[in-house]
Amino acid sequence: TTHAALGAQIDDETTIDDVRKLARAAKDVLQASKASREERKAIEREAREALLAEQEQRLEEQRGSDGMSEQLEERIRRILLGKA
Repeated sequence: TTHAALGAQIDDETTIDDVRKLARAAKDVLQASKASREERKAIEREAREALLAEQEQRLEEQRGSDGMSEQLEERIRRILLGKA
């Protein structure tokens, strides 16, 4: 690819083969950029899903850590807020 680019700059005439090589090089660069972008998005998505799963697990652990059921907690909350 570098050879084709240098050849196109040095020569007075650009051949069809030079144009083909340059077009192929440009296509390869765009393809690599797209693949890299998709890979970054996949990594971000996996990290987000892992974080949400971890937060959900911690929430479940906190819910059961004091021995009270959710219904009892809600009842106490209503009593304390004066909505019982």
